[in-house]
Amino acid sequence: MALIAFLERHPEIRRVNLYMDNDLGGLKNARRIQAMLHEDRRFRHIRVGIEPDPATGKDYNEKLLRIREQIQERQQPRRQKEAAVSI
Repeated sequence: MALIAFLERHPEIRRVNLYMDNDLGGLKNARRIQAMLHEDRRFRHIRVGIEPDPATGKDYNEKLLRIREQIQERQQPRRQKEAAVSI
């Protein structure tokens, strides 16, 4: 697992936050990773936080896509004004 390899190379890490999908599968996987780290003596010093955000949407990619749409909608009237002014 990439996380284990990373933590082995960086023993100074004391906290890990897991930003998983905001659904049952994401929460299950976060809990599994949290338990795995706590069961391994090498990583018991690491505090593991589970952040099942965003509050809306399944994951951060969905949230970012929604934000991008909102930005594009706000910019569209401005672009039309600019096009009307430029000659």
